[in-house]
Amino acid sequence: MAGLHSTDETGVSLRHIDAGGDVRNAILGLRVRPAQDAFVAPVASYLVMCDDPESPWRPLAVEHDGAVVGFVMTAVDPTDNSLCIGGLIIDVRHQGRGTGAAAVRMLVEGARTAGHDLVALAYAPENAVARAIYARLGFVETGEMDGHEVIAQIDLRQSN
Repeated sequence: MAGLHSTDETGVSLRHIDAGGDVRNAILGLRVRPAQDAFVAPVASYLVMCDDPESPWRPLAVEHDGAVVGFVMTAVDPTDNSLCIGGLIIDVRHQGRGTGAAAVRMLVEGARTAGHDLVALAYAPENAVARAIYARLGFVETGEMDGHEVIAQIDLRQSN
């Protein structure tokens, strides 16, 4: 998924984030609803994780019609050829419009095109909104946990 910069029919696009610049500053300004604070880390902590040269995580800006409206990070797990999605944040002013779902659909399609077997993510079990959205997108809970989060995945080998 190197060089990713794609746009879907809704005007949502994903773009790799460089070490500095206006996009990174916009990412740092993202905010979620107060009720969601318990489910996501501050964007700055996700960026620190992505900046670590030993980290597999790579940051992406979620844009709508060219404006930064969110953040997501991805990593490849070579043990099962999966694309892992983490840290998805859509700014409070842009939630409820399908932007996050469009970004996840784009990542799933990108993983399929790149030949990954699975797409995986994790969320807090009490985050009913995330659970419902991811289920609608085709993610199935595996019964496994990543710390205190439920792991869900799409098996791309079964959905071709």
